[in-house]
Amino acid sequence: MCPTLVGMTKFSLLTAAAIGLFLAGCSSKPTAPAPPTEPPKAATEARPEPTHAIAGEVQEADPQGGSITVRTAQGEVHRVEVAPHTEVKGLKEGTSEVGKGAAGMAKAVGTDVKRGTMVVVKYTEREGTLVAHEVKHASKDVVKESEVVIHKVEDGGKRVIVKTSNGAKQVYEVSKDATVTTGKEIASAGSATGAKISEGAKATIHFTEDAGNKVVHFVSH
Repeated sequence: MCPTLVGMTKFSLLTAAAIGLFLAGCSSKPTAPAPPTEPPKAATEARPEPTHAIAGEVQEADPQGGSITVRTAQGEVHRVEVAPHTEVKGLKEGTSEVGKGAAGMAKAVGTDVKRGTMVVVKYTEREGTLVAHEVKHASKDVVKESEVVIHKVEDGGKRVIVKTSNGAKQVYEVSKDATVTTGKEIASAGSATGAKISEGAKATIHFTEDAGNKVVHFVSH
């Protein structure tokens, strides 16, 4: 075979191969672009539930709302930090919330929370620091305290009959959002958690008197 014919044959074969590849590429379906990937959402840190509660007199209140110092009836003094999620409100049911965090506490300090104010504080302890979840406050002359023995729990925890130190029996209504603490755990009292108030237990109760009714806001036993 002459050189010219050989060259033409090679050229023809290469051209045919190129055309075949081109046609194969045209017949195949285009590859769909990959969907855009969304940036990972930042993980939201779950707020821990409060695990302790105290009731007592305010000894010191930071004007900026960053903390309060509380003295309990047993003489214990606790400094409690105010976090952004801390709820600040009045003790009496129906009282609107003052606010949240340091701003809410600063507002309360400017109006109601003074030295001697009675408060109920729900908090969590983190590495020796007490962090408040809720601060309920009322003037000192409104909140009263009594050492009692729980005699009977009625109406699903909405009412308790107690014996005082002189043996007299008294009836107390229980606020629907009253706090009950055993030293190991806390709970909200009321119809759903009346069992948390144990019959026969010695307890310290903080209560208010409204239209002749004694209303319990804090039970410690």
